Amino acid sequence: VGWPKRPAKKLETALLGSYLVSSVVRRELDPSGATAKEQLIGLIRCTSDHVFNATIWDVLVDPDYQGKGIGRYMVVKTVEALKRQQIGNICLFADSEAVGFYEQLGFKCDPDGVR
Repeated sequence: VGWPKRPAKKLETALLGSYLVSSVVRRELDPSGATAKEQLIGLIRCTSDHVFNATIWDVLVDPDYQGKGIGRYMVVKTVEALKRQQIGNICLFADSEAVGFYEQLGFKCDPDGVR
């Protein structure tokens, strides 16, 4: 539920090693419409064996934008993309306060995490 600070080099390594990374960016045009200010407000990433299994590791939404459906949208679209690739076993690990959110999206708790 937070927006964790992570070392830039480690974050770069994690993103480059991911199977799928998607982001939501807020773009605000200046009055002339010539340039845009962009702000990263959401990011999701997962790893995969590219055939059977995928794990969602990060679902991050800027705290100022939480509760607006952005996290839900990213998870739903990521699961759809993985299923289009015929990856049928999709799991994730969630903090206890986020379990209900993932259960609403069809994931189920098991002793090894939320699936």
